[in-house]
Amino acid sequence: MTYLQTLTDPNPKYILLATDGEPNCLGGKGGGGGGGATDLTGAENEAFAAFQAGYKVYVLGVGPRPRT
Repeated sequence: MTYLQTLTDPNPKYILLATDGEPNCLGGKGGGGGGGATDLTGAENEAFAAFQAGYKVYVLGVGPRPRT
């Protein structure tokens, strides 16, 4: 969201969050990792803050392929 706020062109801005459903980036701030720590509240707060700032936020759940 911080980066999007620096853009001045008139095009609409969107955020696409691809997740495996496990918010395990505590302390990762964009870099991932975090040693398996979870930060569900932080992830929810960041997505909601982007929404409140006027960005459309889409969440895409990704996971392992089903076994056949």
